[in-house]
Amino acid sequence: MKPKVALLITDLDDTIWHWFKMWHASFSAQLKELKKVTGISDKVLIPEIKKIHETHHTSEYAFLLQELPSLRARYGQNFDPKIELPTVIQHFRRARKENTSLYPTVLAALQAVRGRGARIVAFTESQRYYSIQRLKRCGLDGIVDVLYATAESEKLTAEQIARGRTKDDSWYELERTKAITLPLGLKKPNPKVLLDILRDEGCSAGHAIYVGDVLSKDIAMANEAGVHSAHAKYGETHRQPGYELLKEVTHWTAADVQQQAEATPKAHVPQFVLSKNFAQIFDFVTFQPLKT
Repeated sequence: MKPKVALLITDLDDTIWHWFKMWHASFSAQLKELKKVTGISDKVLIPEIKKIHETHHTSEYAFLLQELPSLRARYGQNFDPKIELPTVIQHFRRARKENTSLYPTVLAALQAVRGRGARIVAFTESQRYYSIQRLKRCGLDGIVDVLYATAESEKLTAEQIARGRTKDDSWYELERTKAITLPLGLKKPNPKVLLDILRDEGCSAGHAIYVGDVLSKDIAMANEAGVHSAHAKYGETHRQPGYELLKEVTHWTAADVQQQAEATPKAHVPQFVLSKNFAQIFDFVTFQPLKT
């Protein structure tokens, strides 16, 4: 008998969409053009970038160029990259747009889950600003019932945020999906957040399933919280070409990177494995409305 599930809790990055593909394509395009335009080498740029990412708890910091010491030394403390480095921004945005998309089967699968009356909650350690934009670009505003994402960097000013926006303010907020902000820097595994979600949704652990791509974070957390666990194996990225670049500039600690690459301990063994795509979840559980 398949377990009956009324609540789907899912990770976002490299589970719902191919975050690493998007990140690597856009960051590489930006870095390549930046070196071409300025002549500044990787030896200078990479350590500067990593420090900024660590400061802001994200590897996709939107105001990276403005804060690079080597660029401030050349263009001034308050320089505008849109004026001084327009092609760098163009290359970055083009690559990001071209590579932001859902994995195959995800949209239809989420629609089917909703069609069967179950609730959908997304829980990501990525920051709210970036997660909301991707949810909207991928057409998931209103398909996901609730988004749990971490706060943006407290070092950002309202003026910086306004200058970085290219669309109306409404674009940067969700219209139908409820957004709940978690503390800045919160990391998985954090079973307390899963338990809070269960409480907020009025669902028992036995009627919930969590899907994620990282065994040491997502699956360890789900197992500790007592919910059904499904490993989005199709989304694993740490063996993909280009991952070394992410390791060089990431905000993650060395321990975080090492943990992701290590062999799977017993506590990280998933109940179900989605080896091909997200829709395989229907092979393992039956979705139904939450009974109150």
